[in-house]
Amino acid sequence: MAGSMIFKVCCICNRVEHNGSWLYSNYLAEGAVASHGYCPQCFQKAMTEIEIFLAQNHEGSRVQSNHHGCAECV
Repeated sequence: MAGSMIFKVCCICNRVEHNGSWLYSNYLAEGAVASHGYCPQCFQKAMTEIEIFLAQNHEGSRVQSNHHGCAECV
């Protein structure tokens, strides 16, 4: 894998980060390795959706888990 280029690819929109810009690309260079994550726009959208979900589901309250009843899981 020495000499391979690693490209960040957004796991939502599939844009590829290149020199600080996120571009739509139909291909990666031969031998390139894809590393998935979020582009800035998809990251912001995901964070907004998480914040809304938490607000609607009583942010800060702990979810009860009774899978084996230990104090750490409650």
